[in-house]
Amino acid sequence: MNMEVQCAVRMRYFVNSVPGPFYYSEKFKAGLFPEKYEYTVIEGESITISFKSTVPVGCIASHKELMTHCDQNFYVFQPTKNQNFESCFNNIAMKDIIFKAQFCGITFGASDWQDEKTLEVYGISDGLYNSKFRAAYVRLSTSTVSTLNEMWQSVKIPDIKVTVIDKDITLANRLCQSHNDPHIRTFDGIHYDMMEVGEFVLYRNDNGPYWVHALFTNCGWTSASCNCGIAVRSRSSLFVIRTCAVVSRTKQELLKTPITKLISCNENDLLINYNQRRNEYTITLPTGTEINVHISWRFIRSVSIKPSSYDINEAKGLCGVPSITKDPSDDYTDRKKRPVSSSQEFAKSWRITSAMENEQLFVQEPGFINDELNVDLEKIPSNTNISTATTFCSCEDQASNTESLNDFNIIQCNLTESTEFCSSSLQSGNKIHSYSTSCKISKRKRRSGSHRSLSRRSTADTEDSDDMTDFEPVVYDEDLNSTDVISKTFRNGWTADIAYQTCQEALTTAIPSEVYSNFVEVDVENFIQSCVSDIEITGDTSFLTDTISAMATTILMEVSRNESLFIMNTTDGSQTLLRQITSKLCINNCSHNGICISGGCECSNGYIGDDCSKDVSQPPVNISLPSDGLCTTSTRACKKTNIYGDFLSTEIWYKIRYFKVVDNSKSYSSNWEVNKAEYRNMFMVTVELNVARKTRASSGNKMAEGYEITLSNDGTNFGDEVTILIYDDGCFSCNLSMTCVSLEVCESSIENQENNKDSNKTIIALALSFGVIGVVACLLALLFYLKHKNSDEKTKVGVYSGCQQDSGKDVDNGMLSNRTKTFRENTISDLNVYIEDGGEASIGNFGKQLPPQNHFKNNS
Repeated sequence: MNMEVQCAVRMRYFVNSVPGPFYYSEKFKAGLFPEKYEYTVIEGESITISFKSTVPVGCIASHKELMTHCDQNFYVFQPTKNQNFESCFNNIAMKDIIFKAQFCGITFGASDWQDEKTLEVYGISDGLYNSKFRAAYVRLSTSTVSTLNEMWQSVKIPDIKVTVIDKDITLANRLCQSHNDPHIRTFDGIHYDMMEVGEFVLYRNDNGPYWVHALFTNCGWTSASCNCGIAVRSRSSLFVIRTCAVVSRTKQELLKTPITKLISCNENDLLINYNQRRNEYTITLPTGTEINVHISWRFIRSVSIKPSSYDINEAKGLCGVPSITKDPSDDYTDRKKRPVSSSQEFAKSWRITSAMENEQLFVQEPGFINDELNVDLEKIPSNTNISTATTFCSCEDQASNTESLNDFNIIQCNLTESTEFCSSSLQSGNKIHSYSTSCKISKRKRRSGSHRSLSRRSTADTEDSDDMTDFEPVVYDEDLNSTDVISKTFRNGWTADIAYQTCQEALTTAIPSEVYSNFVEVDVENFIQSCVSDIEITGDTSFLTDTISAMATTILMEVSRNESLFIMNTTDGSQTLLRQITSKLCINNCSHNGICISGGCECSNGYIGDDCSKDVSQPPVNISLPSDGLCTTSTRACKKTNIYGDFLSTEIWYKIRYFKVVDNSKSYSSNWEVNKAEYRNMFMVTVELNVARKTRASSGNKMAEGYEITLSNDGTNFGDEVTILIYDDGCFSCNLSMTCVSLEVCESSIENQENNKDSNKTIIALALSFGVIGVVACLLALLFYLKHKNSDEKTKVGVYSGCQQDSGKDVDNGMLSNRTKTFRENTISDLNVYIEDGGEASIGNFGKQLPPQNHFKNNS
């Protein structure tokens, strides 16, 4: 198979005579055949390949019900042909097609082999503007066959060619961006300013669902609002960054330590990269949509969202609706899907209010996780692997004869969208591995109070009680809904003309147009106008660097999707055009203390920071501990601790020493030790509390213990110390001043004593029980032995003298003296045996001489 079969016949008049000509039958195609061998599919769309079999599937049975269990599988895989390069860009795998199926193949049964079978094939959106069409090939084969179907063993089906046409190019130069105070650009190119504060929907695609929410608050200048929070929901997972404590129109209150958290049960929900060179996070959704979050000190410098083909006419929010033809007429579509003309009316419709509990993403326990996900999980059988309950298969490998097809298909069919993330070996940048995540759902009701609490993170394989982070709920100020209009005016010697000239020179000098103009459309004039507006609000150039950075991000996100720039080299052939362009997009030109690579600074030795302006000898700042450094042994293992701070380098060192608190004074019992901290994110590291504790005797009462810790960027120069105090809160009450007070009742000690008493009682009870059982067993064994020894009755002669006594009393001398008396001796069966209550055994008449006149009963 697959073959063409043809029969022929010829005739003669008699044996050995000359035969006539052959008469041929029509050709019969025997095997499995597709409708055709060449197809074309557009990225993000699908085609159907139909197959027909002309040969039955064998079956040992003829009963219809039994025949339904006879089938033959034909497995699909994609042989690699004419691949120019294998790599990974923008976190999306460089692949061509994918299959929507339950397994990598199609099945023909003994009862339905004549039916047409189909294979649904999708073109993968690779997130690139392809320089030419991509070609993929589909091959079918059989890995195992039954005896009745051996004819299919070496089936030869020609490869089917599928040409993939690029669709991502329709989204060229389409980027939604919010930067500074804030200036917003929609996917289709409308620019507007929004000075509202609160939580707003930037982007929403309900097909996931996929949400991006922004949190705006006062930036420190009257009438200016800045982005202090970003939250990305991808199905049942959530990634949040928040830098503000209070959302207000008139005042600025930032968190001492920004909150960065990830809640995820499925690694296919989203992919997070942290680029330390640029101080930015890149979050990629399963559809290929990319969210870039650039952080500057304690504010979010810019949020940029690059849509995918799956967002066309589907996405909505402050970013507008991306259309196929870049039509801005429907961008101002409000929450109720109505077109509005006012940008401010449009923006306000996408505010998340206090009544929208299931949509709030900046709370400690988001409603969609505690309610919707909890219900969904309860409906799924406990033995179901949620991550593999999908319908898209990436059939790149061919199943071998020795491979378990069940396991093979699970590995191949684990996708929830018709795109695929890069494998870990191909990912560029620094994927976040250090986040501890939890997919456990809290059963308790959410607390609505604005109090500070602890959030415990748990790793995938074990509960980690030490992975604690402080969570300070966001507070909304009373002026949130104020409608006062604050006038803007130039001051501090600024005028509209001076501001315009300053902004124009700064932007064109930082990023010359010849760097990008041939490849990217950048609305430089709009960036200049937003810069002028910022100067009018602030009275200075505080936001100038952020504006330049936002413009650089726009260019960087566009050129990184132009496939031709990966291949084309510069005129001297020293580097690709992509590398040349991105090497000129670094902030402040790396302060002349490093080199610019892919838009990020690689600092020279001795310098750190996204612009290489910080000296590595300067230690991290804003250092603090969860729970203010108090670690109670009833709630935590106290074997390690997270430390907050501003970390400009991924390599952080810590110096640590151990102490005891004896009579409310520190007693040091170890020297300083230097170790490397575990980098978690730009605001948090984790250190192990594993310093050897010397056992030098203390003269007083030990009330607590702890560690002094200090951090460094270079392992030599350390900063201020922080202290973690570890104590048993059942016996002591301690505070930040290292003062401990003994509690009147040491709950831990009492509990231990009670536990010890209970343990002792249990041991004694067990010992008594085993002892009694042992005695009874021995007695029964002895009785059993004696019974068998004297099983037949014996007659013995006893000779007694006349002075025979029993207990000091004369026995019947008249009967026994000077005579010989014959009597029958007791046997075991003649003894009175009683088992009394309480497990004690009482054996009557044993070991005591009985009067001859006594009549023995068999009471055994």
